[in-house]
Amino acid sequence: MPQVLNPTGPHVLRRNARIGRIKVIGSNSSDFGYLGDGKTFYSTGIGAGASPAESISVCYVPTSKLCEIEIQRSDGQPQVLGVHWCQPSPTTEFGSINYATILPFNYEGLYRSSKMAWTGPGYTRIWRVIADDTLCPYLGDHASRSPLQFFMLNRSDHQRYAINVAADAGTFMTKHGSGGWTLVKLVFEPIIQTPCSRSADEA
Repeated sequence: MPQVLNPTGPHVLRRNARIGRIKVIGSNSSDFGYLGDGKTFYSTGIGAGASPAESISVCYVPTSKLCEIEIQRSDGQPQVLGVHWCQPSPTTEFGSINYATILPFNYEGLYRSSKMAWTGPGYTRIWRVIADDTLCPYLGDHASRSPLQFFMLNRSDHQRYAINVAADAGTFMTKHGSGGWTLVKLVFEPIIQTPCSRSADEA
């Protein structure tokens, strides 16, 4: 069953939206392609390993606030990029092994929902794109805290690599598995700047 989230608000038509795709780069500068549709370990439908032609197109409006990142679908289906937590009450304390995964969220009127079965919360207005176009996610709307970290298992039997998110990825990777985990960063790669059909941010 989809998880219903707290209301995020309607998308409002804005100018100066940035359209592009999201590059996935390993801690040793290894290339994990782009975010794209396809089956992952969690079957969420979005993961790393896509070619430029296979990558999803995303759109956001630059802002000083945390924003949403819209996934632009050719069929017009409204979706945004978010994270869904495994734990019911995730924390950002040092040493925490709480984690989330990236996946698409559907609009449900003023709400956002995902199809992930995990019991934890989902968040979509969590993104900050810094000067070098690196994506920084935060827990909920806690922008005053340090950004969360992206990491993934550097092997997959599925079409895409699932991208995980945690406050202390190092602790998680040490506790879960004897190798194969790697820190990654997500970088927005602009294609064109144009008005977006829906805003990725509110006033």
